[in-house]
Amino acid sequence: MPGGFLYLTSGLILIDESEGELTAAWAHETAHVTARHFAKIEHKMRIGRRVALSAGRAGYLVRRLLGSLLTKKLIRNTEFEADQLSLQYQSASGYDPNEFSRLLQSTLQDQDQPPSFIERLFDTHPLISTRIKRLDKMRNRLLPGTIDQPTDSSKFNEAKARLAALLNLADPDSDFPYAPQ
Repeated sequence: MPGGFLYLTSGLILIDESEGELTAAWAHETAHVTARHFAKIEHKMRIGRRVALSAGRAGYLVRRLLGSLLTKKLIRNTEFEADQLSLQYQSASGYDPNEFSRLLQSTLQDQDQPPSFIERLFDTHPLISTRIKRLDKMRNRLLPGTIDQPTDSSKFNEAKARLAALLNLADPDSDFPYAPQ
C-alpha cells in the first residue's frame, strides 16, 4: 500500500508451500517499501507531467499516448529491483534465496502462450520466466555459504493448517485452497 504499509493476508499464507516462500514474498514487498519504489515512480510521473505541460499540445499528446507505457515500464523495472533486494534480504535472514524462484514457479506461472509484444508493453510485471532467469543469475553472485540454508519448519505447516481450519477451507495443500468444504 502507498505509505509503506504491508499486509499479510491469509491467502498468501495458504498458497505458500513453505516458510521460506512466505518470507520471500514478504522480502519482495519489503524491498518495494525500502527502495521507495512507489514514491520514485510518482516523482518521475510528476516531472513528466510538467515537461509535457511546458511542451504545449504536442507534449500533452505525447504524454497521453506514451505516459501509461512509460509508467508501466518503470513499474516493471521496480519489480526486478525488488527481486534483487529480496534475494539479499532472504540470504541475510538465513533463508534459502531459492525460495523466491520456487514461489514464482509454483504460484505465479506464465500463460501457456507467451504474450505478444504489445501485451507485454501494458503489463505491470515482467514475465515470470524472465524474472526467474534473472533471479538465477543474481543468486549465483551471492556470497558463498548463503545458499541452501534451512527454510522450513513444522510450525509453519501447523499454522497453515490451523488457518485453513479457522477459515473453514479445504485442504491448504490442494490446488484450490479457497474452496469451501
